[in-house]
Amino acid sequence: MNNQNQNRKINPFKSKGQGCLVWLVRIVASIIVLALVGAVYEPIAEAADVKAYPPPGQLVDVGDHRLHINCTGTGSPTVVIEAGLGDWSISWAGYVQPEVAKTTRVCTYD
Repeated sequence: MNNQNQNRKINPFKSKGQGCLVWLVRIVASIIVLALVGAVYEPIAEAADVKAYPPPGQLVDVGDHRLHINCTGTGSPTVVIEAGLGDWSISWAGYVQPEVAKTTRVCTYD
């Protein structure tokens, strides 16, 4: 019986409680690696999106800030649409701004 115990390989990770610790370390390490990959990828993808899809309108210097403004249409009065609740002006560019621009000048800004 002693020979059987000596021939059997003992896995140190299979001893009591250590298998869970190894898996926990692997999971935490995987999460850290994924977070680092995401942190590197995000600015690269954002820069590519800015090049591929530039915002309509123009950037105007206002003191120490820059304001994005998009004006379309002609006529008077000028309608200024303000995006509310933290939304972007682009949300108005799809349906509302083109319809208003048919009859007068309309501007949206961020």
